[in-house]
Amino acid sequence: MSMGYSNRVWKCPFFRWDKREEIHCEDGHAKVFQHQRELAAWAREHCGKETGWEACPIAQTLLCPKDETNHHDEKGAHHMERNVDKIKRLEKELGRWQKKVRDQRKELERLRQAEEDARQAVLGTGRLLDGILTALALHLGERAEDPDTGEALGWRLTVPGFDLAETEEKYEVRARRDSGGGYVVGVLEK
Repeated sequence: MSMGYSNRVWKCPFFRWDKREEIHCEDGHAKVFQHQRELAAWAREHCGKETGWEACPIAQTLLCPKDETNHHDEKGAHHMERNVDKIKRLEKELGRWQKKVRDQRKELERLRQAEEDARQAVLGTGRLLDGILTALALHLGERAEDPDTGEALGWRLTVPGFDLAETEEKYEVRARRDSGGGYVVGVLEK
């Protein structure tokens, strides 16, 4: 219960203040009237009634926001949520959101680590392939020279072209290290 500009007794708990032809309620809601007599009639019908203020459209909106569960009893009457209960409910909801954010951060970190592991594996595979090709060219290839100057350029190994899908379908590759530190590569038909 509170008193406003008009010295009326306001029973509605959402009432904040009034002036001439305006009533201002919680959360910035306001009702503007053409004449003070309209305001007085509205106040008698809604805001100033001991047990009728719940019928006010503004009070109904504030009691039962669209994004929250409506608070009704078996008879359909609205019940105002206590501030303490609202705070507890909102703290619980905030806690759920904070937990969700923490869980999403953990999942994001796990995915970043998996991405980094995959990137390192790809780089390692590329380095391994370069090493194998270098060893094969040095062991099985021939010296490459500049045809004009005769200057040594390095080593060259010609590998015949192949269809990767067909090769994977027909053959299986196995590799191991031998006791001398070399690699033994076996190719088997599937």
